[in-house]
Amino acid sequence: SLSLNPSKEDSLLRKYIEEEDRFNLTRNQLLIENKILFMPVEGTITQGFNTKENHLAIDLAVDIGTPIKAVSDGRVLFAEWTVETGYVIIIDHGDMLTTTYKHNSSLLKNQYDFVNAGEIIALSGNHGTLTSGPHLHFELWKNGSPIDPMRFFNFK
Repeated sequence: SLSLNPSKEDSLLRKYIEEEDRFNLTRNQLLIENKILFMPVEGTITQGFNTKENHLAIDLAVDIGTPIKAVSDGRVLFAEWTVETGYVIIIDHGDMLTTTYKHNSSLLKNQYDFVNAGEIIALSGNHGTLTSGPHLHFELWKNGSPIDPMRFFNFK
């Protein structure tokens, strides 16, 4: 009888291709570009996205208490205080897209809440042991891989 079980090599090749695909930004970019994305906040970039320094985000200098907005519709995955990064909120936007907002002084949404694109979700702060002044630390993730938000937003 014919065996249809994939060989170990076939399984490894499939896994490799899937992993490679995670970093295929053209495909990921198209899936992000079909969403209307709102700026989370207007601010000056104080630290850019840099994988070598393990800074998988951009930092935007803003005054404490500045409203932070959800970049797209979604559901809150996480909304908690952390010692290192103050109040943190993470939103799942579907299509394997998530955004993370750190160093907030307060959160306006709770875990499992649904949010609309452009809705205020937090107030910026200078909270957590890893902060370097009032700012928003903003991360954009697609398929479990970090993406430079500068590809999709026109920050100063």
